[in-house]
Amino acid sequence: MFVESQVEPPRVPKEPKTIQELFDFYHGYVKLLYSRVQASNVLPQETLFEINAALDHISRMWVYQEPEQEVVHHAFAHFKRSCLDIFKIIVRDTIDLYQEIKKVDTSIIDNGEFDRQLHLLIQSIKNKSTEARRLEGRQAKDDHVVVAFEPWTEVYAECIKFEHDFYLNPNLGWARRKQRKRRVIDLFLGFFGAVIINAIISAEIFGIKVSTIWTWLTVNLAKVIAVLISFFK
Repeated sequence: MFVESQVEPPRVPKEPKTIQELFDFYHGYVKLLYSRVQASNVLPQETLFEINAALDHISRMWVYQEPEQEVVHHAFAHFKRSCLDIFKIIVRDTIDLYQEIKKVDTSIIDNGEFDRQLHLLIQSIKNKSTEARRLEGRQAKDDHVVVAFEPWTEVYAECIKFEHDFYLNPNLGWARRKQRKRRVIDLFLGFFGAVIINAIISAEIFGIKVSTIWTWLTVNLAKVIAVLISFFK
């Protein structure tokens, strides 16, 4: 039976009111996000620009004595915008991993339930990504409200679910091994099928007794079967 993991994505906090709460959001969410893609050297420039803009707003609290809540409100919006391109990279990587899984015969896992849940999740990720992208073009009454952020966080949560429930599922490794073994069997069967046909043809051409051919094939086929049995133990 297919069992979902209990892994949860980082929680998105309510809008911070203080510098302390703002940096709690940065360390607990933004930094975790860009760390995922930074390891692959694909951190978008737009992300860096938005983080820089957030820091600029924070500095105004001391340089221009702007109110803390106003500074935090503006910086929070920039931190959220810094996540948008990272969300898209994570979705792209998720689809790449899905294409990798599709090369494996996963229909043998949980009587097809693994496949069904996998395809439903990927379709949900695609649909929600499309909606989140559409919302990026919507202008809120407040210029510092990022309308698309919350929809993207839902997509991100499903990408994490995909990674833990499907790509890292131990049953997937079992299916890969089973598929490799089946390919080996097919290879051996194809090879000996060709050997048998050639042996029969040769017997007819050179006048060799069929019983002699069958004795030779039986002995060698038994050896091959023994090798296969030891291989699959």
